[in-house]
Amino acid sequence: MENIFRVFWVDDECNHLFNIRQKAVDHHIELIAFTNSQEAICDLELHYMHYDAVILDGIFYQKADEQGDVTNQVGLMKVVEILDKISSKKKLPWYILTGQDKIKQDNDFLNSKDKLGDIYDKLDDRQIIALFDRLKDDSSRNLDTQLKHQYQAAFQIFNGLLRFEDSVHLLQILRSYHSDKTVFFSEFNAIRTILELLVDKLKNLRIICPSIRELNKVGLFLSKRHRAYDYHQDIVHPLIAELFVQNLKITQDGSHYNDGLQLRVLEYASNYKSNYLSISILNNLLELLSYFGKFLFENQVIEHNESRWTKKNLVEGLVTALHETTGRATFVSADKISYQVPYALVHKHHLQVADRISVLLRDQGDQIKEIFKH
Repeated sequence: MENIFRVFWVDDECNHLFNIRQKAVDHHIELIAFTNSQEAICDLELHYMHYDAVILDGIFYQKADEQGDVTNQVGLMKVVEILDKISSKKKLPWYILTGQDKIKQDNDFLNSKDKLGDIYDKLDDRQIIALFDRLKDDSSRNLDTQLKHQYQAAFQIFNGLLRFEDSVHLLQILRSYHSDKTVFFSEFNAIRTILELLVDKLKNLRIICPSIRELNKVGLFLSKRHRAYDYHQDIVHPLIAELFVQNLKITQDGSHYNDGLQLRVLEYASNYKSNYLSISILNNLLELLSYFGKFLFENQVIEHNESRWTKKNLVEGLVTALHETTGRATFVSADKISYQVPYALVHKHHLQVADRISVLLRDQGDQIKEIFKH
């Protein structure tokens, strides 16, 4: 798998520069192109984390509706101003690729930025290739670019399956891990966010039932242990289901500080600094993303996904009363039919009045066999 470099490109003629676009493809460079500084700046301020380098024409429009010849460098200056502004967060290497022969002559602005040696001729194929080679070499020194290439298999899921913009969460986790391993345990919320995004996609494709709300119940479903469903084949590989359950369990515990936590992850992490736990959690997440990147691509047909499972015939409704003498509860369905919930199930699920639940009835009669809380 070739390393891909994502490059921010501003040129008012970009839509017609097919030679440059093709050479970029040949050199594994993805050009994200803009014709004017206004639209370019809006994107750059929001998504600078996703770029590896920047290519700018010597002169280009300031607004999308401009026409005719461009006679000044105001658009260029505005984009460079933003590059300077974000440099404290991420320093992007930038270059000039232009067809203007005279741009090196008496160009006080580029001279002030020490960029006269970074100007390439877009009409010269050899210079275009030289720029692309240099760009790749320069940006490969950047930590973000290194991480995206090192963990390319995990990042692949964000190329159309999950939103590309959301890859910033994975990048944040990896930056934290590689810059200061003791900070890694502050990234549990970012890990949880990625798992939630993954679950939303699984629901959208009906690989899992969309009505499942709790993340813990998703883990049960993936491992075919959610008793509200009949399973006709594996939902995912059993090992992946177990990895998801374990990652979620540790992540949820680690993202809270309250008493009564089962695993007390943060307490453990503060007392035992071997770093093996953070490696384990990170590798678990990377394996999940790598697996689901391929799995989601191969399972786009909703009808096929739905054929893996069937929801049992459940009755939905509300707990309307608790009876102290018997320990039972009254459950009223959406059709206004009343059922008695036995003490064992009331106690097991800690039922309260106004709880919204679903119940599974026994094959014969109106006795409640099992309860599923919403």
